[in-house]
This record gives sequence, structure tokens and C-alpha cells, in this order.
Amino acid sequence: MRNFRPSPAARPAVWAVITDYAKMPAWWPEVKGIRMETRPHGEVWTWNKDAHGQEIVFRTKEEQALARLVREIVGDDLPFGGTGTFELAEEGGRTRLTLIEDGFIKPPLFRAIAQHFIGLDKAMKSFAASLEKRVAAK
Repeated sequence: MRNFRPSPAARPAVWAVITDYAKMPAWWPEVKGIRMETRPHGEVWTWNKDAHGQEIVFRTKEEQALARLVREIVGDDLPFGGTGTFELAEEGGRTRLTLIEDGFIKPPLFRAIAQHFIGLDKAMKSFAASLEKRVAAK
């Protein structure tokens, strides 16, 4: 799934918000808390707590400063997984943010519920709208 969002902010401002994981709960209501760890080889892992108190582990799979960030859900025991890619491009002093969600849901029943009742792009839309508000407030 793809979502294109123009932002009036410059790339450094947008990049600063999406990579400051510790502050994410302050602007994205879906995340209630974050624990962070930087692994010895520099890879950043976060444990994002949701509204149900569940922690989902993400790791930074790829990072090209100001241009591209790929975060991956960690955990083979989860009923879902995948990556979220953030691509930032400069457009006349503004930022074009492309969000790409490449995920899967294992159980067919959960997949059907997500597709027909929740929306497969719910998290991506929520993130984009919250990010837009946060960047505008800076």
C-alpha cells in the first residue's frame, strides 16, 4: 500500500519527527509508550506499546538520512508482520512523503476482518494524519 503526503515542512524537519522514536507517543495517539535500544552494530530497535498494552517490536532495517527509512516488525510469533518504508523527496522547499506498507496477516480470519472492517491502511492513515499535525505545530 502506498500513501503520498505533501508537507509544507522541509525534509530535515519531517525527518527529525519520524526518527525521534522516543517522542512518538506525544504526537501519534496509537502509540502509548516506547522503549528503545540501539544494538551494538547501530541498529535501532523500539518496543511500541499500543492502546491494549501490547508491545510490538520494530527495528530499523535501512536508513538513508533525509531520504529513506525502512522499519520492520520483529517477531515470528506474531499473526502479522512486514515493513513500513518512508521516502522523503524535496519539492520546492516542501517535502513529499511517500509511505509504503508491505505487510502480511497470517490467519485468514484476521486478514478478512482487517480488510473488510478495520481497513488494511488504518495505521498508515493514522500515522500520516498525526505526522501532518505534528509537523504543522513545529
